Amino acid sequence: MKRQWIFSSALIVAFFLFGLTLQGAAQPSSSKTLVKEQVWRCSNFLPPHHFSQWCISWFLDEIEKRTEGRI
Repeated sequence: MKRQWIFSSALIVAFFLFGLTLQGAAQPSSSKTLVKEQVWRCSNFLPPHHFSQWCISWFLDEIEKRTEGRI
């Protein structure tokens, strides 16, 4: 049982480190960081006149304002 736990832990650590390696390779090597505009989509299953629609639209406006229009 202990051996299986150690193997599982090692596997999780290996996947984590592999993910960090891929993330580092995807970033540009120059000192200047390019900021790209991102598009996020949001959906709601409730009707448009529901209170949650107001909350969602306020939340999305705040995201756009605080990221200076990048999202």
